[in-house]
Amino acid sequence: MKVRIRKDTRSQKVLVSVAGLSGATKEAIADGFEKMGAGLVRTFQNSILNEPKFGREYRVSGKDGVKRLHRASAPKQTPALITGEYYEKVFYKPHGSDGLEFGNTAAYAEPLELGTPKMEPRPGLGNAITASLRNSRLYLEESLNKGIKP
Repeated sequence: MKVRIRKDTRSQKVLVSVAGLSGATKEAIADGFEKMGAGLVRTFQNSILNEPKFGREYRVSGKDGVKRLHRASAPKQTPALITGEYYEKVFYKPHGSDGLEFGNTAAYAEPLELGTPKMEPRPGLGNAITASLRNSRLYLEESLNKGIKP
């Protein structure tokens, strides 16, 4: 077995490749990635809904025209729920045993994650990854222990 880990400086991604794995090991890794992805989405959505926000408070109009009070997120917090698009457009896509993609397709996801010249980052995806590291490792270990028989 050969393991290669490198950082792609253009995309800021960590790339891991493992060569010489058996079919059972590949299936176990793919199962672990599936569980990791579902866990990341749960953590992301839970942090939007349940973590208290500490940003400024202001009035917003709903689709029905009724004004309500909204508490925004502070810098470095997971964004607050206002329209639901960022919450709903989170996704994960396992690539078999080759990797896992986790992201958000909302039009404003990138400015939220990275910030803009006028706004500090609100890294919801990054926060979910950080909060899920332990569980992600456990999902992968559990899948490998079930899939690899001595």
